[in-house]
Amino acid sequence: MKVAVTGAGGLLGKALTSLHLARGDDVRALVRDASRSRGVQSGIRVFEHDLTAAEGECPLGFLDGADVVYHCAAELHDPDRMADANVEGTRRLLKAAAGRIGRWVQVSTVAVYGRPRGGTISEASCLAPHDRYAMTKAGADALVAGLSAKGGFDQVILRSCAVIGPGMQGRFLYRVFGLLNRGLFAPVGAPGALVSLMPVANVVHALQACASLPQAAGRTYILADQLSVERLIEVCCDALGRPVPRWRLPEAPLRAAAWLSERIVPGKLTQAQVDILTSRVRYSTERIRSDLEYNDVMNLEDALRELIAVWQKHKS
Repeated sequence: MKVAVTGAGGLLGKALTSLHLARGDDVRALVRDASRSRGVQSGIRVFEHDLTAAEGECPLGFLDGADVVYHCAAELHDPDRMADANVEGTRRLLKAAAGRIGRWVQVSTVAVYGRPRGGTISEASCLAPHDRYAMTKAGADALVAGLSAKGGFDQVILRSCAVIGPGMQGRFLYRVFGLLNRGLFAPVGAPGALVSLMPVANVVHALQACASLPQAAGRTYILADQLSVERLIEVCCDALGRPVPRWRLPEAPLRAAAWLSERIVPGKLTQAQVDILTSRVRYSTERIRSDLEYNDVMNLEDALRELIAVWQKHKS
């Protein structure tokens, strides 16, 4: 199997390339800066290309004859670059892929459904992206669905919740570990809030099913796992060797503090973070489990324990 992976230097891209290399596949990796691709394994062909560059096409050797392209590359942090990277970069790559590949697997996010406070989200739910990242990912998904037929290849969209694993870029969970380790973190508001996280091993397993199974063609899937905030804290405290906090943070004052922090010390505490800790929304994975017979390969609690062990090692 000939496999092409964009964003191959990231958490998900590295895991995908490793999986396919172990299977004996012909693996190609696209990175923005080849000098920073030391994490890409030997035996993988590395191509350098910036998807935001208006000049210069994607190297044809990366795409030609690929049975599947996993599009993992995305701008997560800089709002000023998101439209060009996530939408226009996807458009350029889709254009270059026309007539050259078999299947496009789009790595998307449940953030395209917005920040619902409760209820159940399924693939049939209306899109309601709340921030620029989610808006650009929704735009990219629409391009994939609309342009793949014209390009002569099929497509699958996988919308995952936050992906966790050693080497992940997101710092919010690491901050939670640090606060729990110092006894400075507790559940927010009324009991029963849910946190949505997905171990990278499960996402890779789901993506491989999206790439290889014929019944996935043209489908969109949600992938998520969840546990209560209370259980998240219990698991983390056990792994940290710390007592579980018996107090709770009131939601209203914390939201007021987040509102103030966003205007004085951006990034320290945000409304989005409070939303994460108080949401009661559930994400349905019924479709992917039914269509593709998907089952998790890693338990979420085990993934959290593994992540804490790595965090403690690097912290010491």
